Amino acid sequence: MELRFLKKKDKPFLVLDIGTEAVKSLIVRKDSKIRILGSGISYIEEEGYFGKSIPAGDLEIETIKRAIENSVKEASISAMPFLKKGEKLENLEVLLSLNPKKLRAQVLEEVSIREEKEKKIKKSEKKAILQNVLESAKKDTFKVGLNKLGFLAEDIEIVYLEVLNREIEGYSIPNILGCQGKDLIFKILVVFGPKSYIDGIKKILNDLDLKVLKIVHLSQAIKSIFNKKNQDGIFFDVGGEITQMFLLDRGILNKVELFERGGDDFTESIFSELNLSKRDARILKERYSNKSLDPETALRIKKTLSSEKELWRKTIEKYQKSLVFLFGGSVSLPEIKDVLENKKIVCIKNFKQIEDLSKKTKEPQFIPVILTSLL
Repeated sequence: MELRFLKKKDKPFLVLDIGTEAVKSLIVRKDSKIRILGSGISYIEEEGYFGKSIPAGDLEIETIKRAIENSVKEASISAMPFLKKGEKLENLEVLLSLNPKKLRAQVLEEVSIREEKEKKIKKSEKKAILQNVLESAKKDTFKVGLNKLGFLAEDIEIVYLEVLNREIEGYSIPNILGCQGKDLIFKILVVFGPKSYIDGIKKILNDLDLKVLKIVHLSQAIKSIFNKKNQDGIFFDVGGEITQMFLLDRGILNKVELFERGGDDFTESIFSELNLSKRDARILKERYSNKSLDPETALRIKKTLSSEKELWRKTIEKYQKSLVFLFGGSVSLPEIKDVLENKKIVCIKNFKQIEDLSKKTKEPQFIPVILTSLL
């Protein structure tokens, strides 16, 4: 299901990805293609606030706000040469994706048992069955929110709910209408997060004159884009603090998981070993990934990252036999590449419907926000 939300098809809009480590922005125009006019990235850092009298509870909001401003500004400047005559980037409509530690996705399995299995399902029964399984999915989501996140039902906002697959007596079907059978199983994608966080981000964007029209999760893009190809495989989005895993079976999203490992762990290893600032450690990590260090320094970094590499290997070794697709800000690290076999790094050239006029989104770190723009 595509998210058709723009009033004017070719009007530029903003795709904003607020991650655990950085904020990425795309200024996009949709016509016959998805045309990237401009892009920007800004890291979420507390550096620069030391010595300022900012309450501890507001520091996270202030750092996110500053990163959003910088990222959007960079994207807007790079988009200027590609705007139409008289066109301005004001009051942009926003397609928003959020920190995966906050905005969660899960695939639930809900069951419906029919008493009169010989009868064909009519419209009224179909409607009742779907209402019941979706309501059950909401209740199960609230349980997950309480058990894993510590939030009560009233503190959780469900932003997306969709049936991914339907089975009757073990057979997958596109529609239950007119079918017979007793046991029905539904796979349902639910995207949810704490209301306080979602409202806080909306307020930041509202203060910046940015209008949020849709909040989306990367799982929605994965299941919408790759299901058309009947794709099997494991998709890893390697972020700063979190790695997201998406399992597709014949184009159907079957599982979403989070791993508490990411690029920040490698940065932290360099930071601790070499006694650098976190910013300098991240820059050194990026230079190591780009193979722009001298051999002696590169070897030292390689040894420094060896322990983290083994931890990463143990985290994902159970998926080694699957076809693996990689994207995200940290997949260029040799340590991550080495622990995955049959790996394929997803890059912008994989998408014929994308034209990057800015020529700045070649790196895998932009793939999640590019996928979001395709919704």
